[in-house]
Order: sequence, then structure tokens, then C-alpha cells
Amino acid sequence: MNLSQLETFVAVARTESFTKTASLVCRTQSAVSRQIQDLERSLGVLLFERIGRKASLTAAGRILFEQAPRLLQQAQDLKERLRDFSQGVEGELRIGGTISAASTFLPRILAKFGHTYPAVSVTLLPGHTQVLIDMLRSNDLDVAVLGCEARESDLKTCALITDEIVLVAISDHPLTRKQSVKPHELDGMEFMLRESGSDSRHLIRQWLSHNQVEVKILMDLW
Repeated sequence: MNLSQLETFVAVARTESFTKTASLVCRTQSAVSRQIQDLERSLGVLLFERIGRKASLTAAGRILFEQAPRLLQQAQDLKERLRDFSQGVEGELRIGGTISAASTFLPRILAKFGHTYPAVSVTLLPGHTQVLIDMLRSNDLDVAVLGCEARESDLKTCALITDEIVLVAISDHPLTRKQSVKPHELDGMEFMLRESGSDSRHLIRQWLSHNQVEVKILMDLW
């Protein structure tokens, strides 16, 4: 018994006619008859009594007709679930994100994703870039949002998001009266930076070193 035979059986049972069924399923009458015969042969029972042009269900046929629509619906539901799963819209998605990403734009994006794909269970794990890279390699994460482009040969960067780092000071700081600040004007200034291991701290340190600026680190921010 296959789904095509079962669909044809249901159509014949409802129309009580092989001719009408042939028109509905876009097959010849002989093809419809052959499907029903093959189904009867596989089940070992007679499903229809042919009286003239009318096809009436036998006792065995009525039992099958009671179950057939449910079986066909279950098969359709299963097909759709497997299709959704293959397209990545059902299952579990484990996302890693840097502390900055996880506390700013990622929750908004994931909320929209969850609304669009409610059957996907999403887990967000914040952490430093190197920790997230290690989790990707150990298959503990499916994807990660890092603070800088991953250059490891075994990882692939799928998308780049442009962001900026800005200088923040108290309102009465001398630098706030300037329209722009040149790198050398930061020399000797007191700074609060993100904790060691964060990408933003690393990028700021790179920029300071490139511009030969020395600052005083007062505090690490977590």
C-alpha cells in the first residue's frame, strides 16, 4: 500500500465512481482501476463491490475509509515537518555572542527570528571571542557573533556587521568642548576599558598602539 493508492481509494469511496475519480485525479479509468486492484491485492481484501457503474464499499473498505483520511493527513504533516526541518526552520539553534552583541542588538534580532520560526528552539550563550571559537570547534555552538572577523582556516565568516567604537567622557571634560579629538590629545588620559579578553578592548589597544598613544587604565568594565 502506498499513499497514491490510498488517495485514489478515498476519491473512489467518496465519488462511488471510477470514472468520476479518473477525472478528479487526472488519470485514465484503467489506471484508477489498476491502483485499486493493486491496493486490494496488497491488503488481501476486496474494498469495493462493482454494481453497474457504482462502486460501493465493502465491510473491509469501510474500515479502511474510516482510517484513510487520518493516515493521509499524518503523512502530509510529516512531509511538511521534514521539509521545514531540512530548511532549518525547526529544531534547535545554538548561538554564541560576545557580551556586547548579546546585550545590545542580538536579543532584538532573535525575538524577530523566534516570531517568524516559532518551532525553532534558540539558545543564546554570551562569551569572549576565543571562548566562542572554541565552542564552535567543539560543536557546542552552531553559529557565533564575534567582535572581529574570524581568520581561522577551519571557520567561515558568513556576514560582516559594521559597528563603531566611540569615546565617552563626563560632560565637563575638556575634550567635550571640541568638535573632533586628535589621537595625540588622548595621551596620558585616564581610561576605563572593557575587561581583558574582550574584542573592543583589543581593538582600542591596537588603535592606541598604532597612534603611539599611552593612556592610564583606571578600571576594567565587565
